[in-house]
Amino acid sequence: MAAIALSLVPIPPREPVEETVQTSLPVPTQPQPSVPPPPKRDPATVARLQQEVFAQLDRAWRNPITFAADAVYIVRVSETGAIVVYEPTPETAAIAQDRSVPLDEELPLKSLQAAADIPEATQATFAFRVTFRVNEQLVVEPIDP
Repeated sequence: MAAIALSLVPIPPREPVEETVQTSLPVPTQPQPSVPPPPKRDPATVARLQQEVFAQLDRAWRNPITFAADAVYIVRVSETGAIVVYEPTPETAAIAQDRSVPLDEELPLKSLQAAADIPEATQATFAFRVTFRVNEQLVVEPIDP
């Protein structure tokens, strides 16, 4: 009888249950090592160094052009304007391979680097793209922001 009485009691309506589907497993967060971004280059310093590098190379470049394509180098200089290191672009390296006189002997980069006081490896350097054009024009463009 009790069962019959209970069956006559209305059942309250159920509220719809929202099902949440998790598409990916939560990834535990671990602290990432902080790598500081490279320092912003002061535009005035970059412009000063660009002029200094141009003046050094322009004064020292006295050999006539004997190559048929522009020679392009990536040149790193210290904050004082001293040439720390330079290396040819792949295209320039290919041009230099088949020469009887090394391209370094015609261009002033090697002599200017040898004359410079090389700073410590920890010192900041600035990168420039230096182009020795076949029409004997010199172009120095900053690479670093």
